[in-house]
Amino acid sequence: YIGRYKDKFKRESLSEFDQYKELGSIIENDFNDAFYNRNLSFGRTKNPSWVKRGISPYKMFIRHRLKNLKLN
Repeated sequence: YIGRYKDKFKRESLSEFDQYKELGSIIENDFNDAFYNRNLSFGRTKNPSWVKRGISPYKMFIRHRLKNLKLN
């Protein structure tokens, strides 16, 4: 999945930073599409209030995953 995009970006001569930036956007868009199509969910409710405020489901998923991590 990611390899085909990385190859495409290399052929377009994107810097490594720009490649990862583009990959992040593609992954976020695919994740958000799956969330809005109800192919995946996380958290407690089906229609959380942050969706109504226009917050990215991908960013909230990452927040949800990192929320309880402890830094050493």
